[in-house]
Amino acid sequence: LGYLTQDDLLRWLSKYTETPATIYDDAMDAVYNSTREHGSIHRLFDGGHDPLGAWETVKNASDTDTLSQEIIGYVSAMFKDMSTAEGMPFFKYDREWYDQTAEWLTTNIPGASNEWLKDLMTYDTFEVFSSSLSIIAVMFHLKNDDIKSLSRLLGTMSILSVISFNPIMGIAVICLSAYAFVVKKNKLDRKGFLKGGAVSGVAAIVFTTIGMQVILEFIIFLALAHILKKKIMTAKEIQKKLYDLSSGHNELVKLMLGVESEYKRLLISSNSAISDARIIEKDSKDQLAKREEQVDLIKKMK
Repeated sequence: LGYLTQDDLLRWLSKYTETPATIYDDAMDAVYNSTREHGSIHRLFDGGHDPLGAWETVKNASDTDTLSQEIIGYVSAMFKDMSTAEGMPFFKYDREWYDQTAEWLTTNIPGASNEWLKDLMTYDTFEVFSSSLSIIAVMFHLKNDDIKSLSRLLGTMSILSVISFNPIMGIAVICLSAYAFVVKKNKLDRKGFLKGGAVSGVAAIVFTTIGMQVILEFIIFLALAHILKKKIMTAKEIQKKLYDLSSGHNELVKLMLGVESEYKRLLISSNSAISDARIIEKDSKDQLAKREEQVDLIKKMK
């Protein structure tokens, strides 16, 4: 879950979701294309990108399309816009209210920025995916009465919803916690809850610091370690394996030596051929120069 909060994932995903604009994409951006108002955050205010407004816009994009075409166009357009760093708004917001809220936020909360408010008012593909994944995992642990894992997961979700400004996950944590510990009468494992929050918080910070490339290398390492059942070979074991391999394949060693001698012969022959080619090239240049002198002489004689 900490990995899924990284903005680099959205930048990577947006490269693979870029396709030529359809009539539905153009319809959702029609207000901005005609007015050019609100800049990069126009999706919050134009009424064409929130879930309900986008559906109305898609329905009115064409008079000749079918319902299935509208549904496919709506899902495709929403997914493409969700898979960007700008995200998609939950509702259509009033610009004056938004500016006043942003001003209050930056004035009263140290270190706050306008980006915080934008993240809080929008959602993206990975926020929806990570929230859905979390809800499924929580329901699984509830079904199995695994309170320790459930508490750790809720702790993870709570800290990540704050770090990534993911309101979907935040609302899910509140509802699932109320259901698990109020309706189902389960007791919270405080140690597991705190451990889940601490580990996820540190993981999110580390992932942000070291960058996407190192994260992917780390994931590959964990996958290989799992495949190899976490068995790590020492230098002596590797040396012994190599010795056994070479001593058990004497014919292969001879063949390798024979190939090496043939390679040396080919190398000598190729060097000789290159040398001859250079001599021929030099002679050709000399002959070409003499021919040009003869042509000039004939022109003068004429």
